[in-house]
Amino acid sequence: MKLRTRLNLVLTGVTAVFLAVLVADEIRDARSSVSEEIEAANRVAGQVLGGLILTYASSGGTQSVADILRQLGHVRANDVTLRDASGRLVYHSPPPIYKAGREAPAWFTHLLAPAPARQTFTLGDGAQVVIEAQPSRAILDAWDDLARLNDLALPPTLIVGELDAKFRAIGQEMAARVAGARLCCVSGAGHAVHLERPDVFAGLVAGAV
Repeated sequence: MKLRTRLNLVLTGVTAVFLAVLVADEIRDARSSVSEEIEAANRVAGQVLGGLILTYASSGGTQSVADILRQLGHVRANDVTLRDASGRLVYHSPPPIYKAGREAPAWFTHLLAPAPARQTFTLGDGAQVVIEAQPSRAILDAWDDLARLNDLALPPTLIVGELDAKFRAIGQEMAARVAGARLCCVSGAGHAVHLERPDVFAGLVAGAV
């Protein structure tokens, strides 16, 4: 192996480790932040709405609860549903308007999704109100924050193996969402591009930095 290639591989390794640590730290912090935010939002929603729901149920029944929920509309970071005693859906809260029409990538959502949090209130006639945590907006915020790391460095170069279908798809999605990203698909390589095609990998990294 040429000396230049060896030096490029060393540079590649140092750069890859730095970026991996940076991204891993950002994802770890984001997961913790999303979990804390969603748990707190669900707890507060349950405390505030719980008393209101039971008060209206005792005075006006299920219909009265449905009316007040419609007036309240969307509850931040929560989905609210009301079903009658037979299980028929009476009310479902509207979707959020914050960053409407946008979602974080499915793989990122799966990575950050907190444990389910829900609270159930049973009314006198058997109807149930369920307040369930909805983390999609918090996860989207975390994705946008991660994407903004691009503003602190060079436009990212994403290197994937042609034979690695999973990470090729992830790379394509990231390249479409991150401004200035360049996707390099290395022919004849699978998941370990740096081992299978070291010269090509080192050249791509050297060209990016």
